[in-house]
Parts: sequence; C-alpha cells; structure tokens
Amino acid sequence: ESDTTQYFGSGQTKDIWQLAYFWARDINSGHVGQMVDRWVMNAEDGFMGPVPLRIRAHDSEQIPPFSVNTINTWMAVEGMFRHRIESAAVAVTLGHIDGMNRDYGFPVAPEAWDQNDKPWGSMYYGWNESILLPLIERIAGIDFDLVGDRLDVVSHLPDQWRFVEIIVPVLKNGESYWMEAKTHRHRVGDRW
Repeated sequence: ESDTTQYFGSGQTKDIWQLAYFWARDINSGHVGQMVDRWVMNAEDGFMGPVPLRIRAHDSEQIPPFSVNTINTWMAVEGMFRHRIESAAVAVTLGHIDGMNRDYGFPVAPEAWDQNDKPWGSMYYGWNESILLPLIERIAGIDFDLVGDRLDVVSHLPDQWRFVEIIVPVLKNGESYWMEAKTHRHRVGDRW
C-alpha cells in the first residue's frame, strides 16, 4: 500500500498487469482478497466494467482503444481462483463471456473492447480463447493428468446453475478420445 489504500503496489496508475501478480502463490491471500474487494470488483473507480475487467482502473489514465482485453482478464481470474476468491472470479469470468456474446448474439474474441465497450480489432483473436480455461478448469472444475491417468473434478458452479456438462477432446498415446463430464447441483435437506 505504498500510495493507495488496499492496492498492493503503486496505485498511481492502476493497470491490470498488476493484477497478474495474483498468480504468485506466495502473496498473502488476505491481501489479494482486500484488493479484489476494493479495486477489482469496483465499478466506480476500480477495474469492473460492462465487460470485465478493464485494462486500467476507471480512476487511472486510459489507453484507448484498449479498455478491456481477454488474456489480461484471464490472468487476473486465474490468480483469484488460486487464492480461493471464487465468487469474484466466477462473476468476472461469466461477465466477460457475456461481453463476448452481447454485441452479435454469438461469441467473438476481439483484440480488445474500446472506450465505448464495443469489440475492437480482429473479432477472432487467438489469445482470447484463454477465457475458456476458467470455464473448463474452474467453473466446470475439470482437471486431467494424462501422464498420471487421472481426472479430478472440483467445480465452482455459479449459484444460478444447476449443472454444467462439457465434452473435451483428449489425445492419449496418439489417439483422440472425447471425455464427457457433468457436474450436478442438488438439494440435500435445506442445502444445495
């Protein structure tokens, strides 16, 4: 908090690259949680926007047309999951995917979103498929180890979802297989 409350690092210019530090497992998770609560999820002067996450916080100098970028958002989301800040990570992931679908009715992966929150540049920018990783690995919770021949499922289903079902191609010993996984949420007594 060198110059900004609950911003760990210099807050003179709050840039999403600083959120990439969430990847480091040695950072105190409590500090990450405070920064997420105060700055990441803040739509007034933080990083949250109609398409999350903004490259620069609202109170920092902007760099049009680059207001939002998927690869940067993915890095921040993965860091939040690593520090067990799941509800914010799920909200950002789903908000970003919604932003990828809202302008055309089908998903696009633009280089960036501009200052008006509209897709900018190439609409199928290869790096931006990275946002699928939180859907598969975190929300659906599918993690497989082909070398160890192991499948783990640890999902973070959003409260409004009853299930998630995915089919993932897997290459093992030179052969392709389609792995299917479905995670259900069900009621047991008064709990889901």
